[in-house]
Amino acid sequence: MSESIRVRVPLALDRRWSRFDAFGALDPIFLRRSASVLATFVRGPQKLFRRAWSAMTSSFVQRFGHCSTTRCVIAAVSLSCTLYYVLNAHNWAHYANRKNEPCSRKPEDLLRLIRTVHLVDDALNELHLTHYLLYGSLWGALRVKGPLPWDTDADIGINGDELCACESMRFKKAFTKRGLSVKYVPLHGRYRATDGHEEIDIMIFVDYWRDGMMRRTGWETWPFFVNYRWHHTFPSWLVEPPLPQVPFAGRNMSVPKGGVEIQKWLFRNNWWKETKPLGC
Repeated sequence: MSESIRVRVPLALDRRWSRFDAFGALDPIFLRRSASVLATFVRGPQKLFRRAWSAMTSSFVQRFGHCSTTRCVIAAVSLSCTLYYVLNAHNWAHYANRKNEPCSRKPEDLLRLIRTVHLVDDALNELHLTHYLLYGSLWGALRVKGPLPWDTDADIGINGDELCACESMRFKKAFTKRGLSVKYVPLHGRYRATDGHEEIDIMIFVDYWRDGMMRRTGWETWPFFVNYRWHHTFPSWLVEPPLPQVPFAGRNMSVPKGGVEIQKWLFRNNWWKETKPLGC
């Protein structure tokens, strides 16, 4: 046996034939090469995706050069666009994005929330402002005739055109004389009324372009217009007075027209199913 036995085997990637020493098959270099070939074969879909991405960007890179600055700019723009899309596509519902939210609150906490909602309703009725239950509070009214068991706040919509005709001091006085404090949050375009424990969000909606669509106000609505267009916009006819009323914890409160029709606009991806807190 003066000469080693030699066989011929194919390499999976380049399909070329090679010769190797059968008695040297346990050589570390050969083992590493074999593992690399196997790993590349297993990661075939990922490699195919990388090749497709490379094909799409190659013409751009060839035109604008291969300098590191250009690549950094391309990467930064791609990352920014991806992040912007994720932020806009996501529905930032309060309870749906917190893992530690309970399935139900204590009865005394829910009673305090109901009392605060009724006080806000009284204040807005005194001011003769059209308002209506929205978002999770509307789901509660339609499903259980009250707040949902896990609700930590309440949502009420209001028409901005009517609000503009109301004096700010008169608006605040209607809340303070009921023991509530109210503060405007310009970032989100809403008033927040609280008794020190429970919070009620009063969202302001305006038909900006007179195109029959109600849109949220606030600074945030401009840079994230895609998100607000997708999750906070609905036809204006749904909230034109007079509005129907439904029971809400022992009181009839105004809601948009059409039952769940407005929820099809505000919860476009999952309006047909019940969404509970992540920790429930």
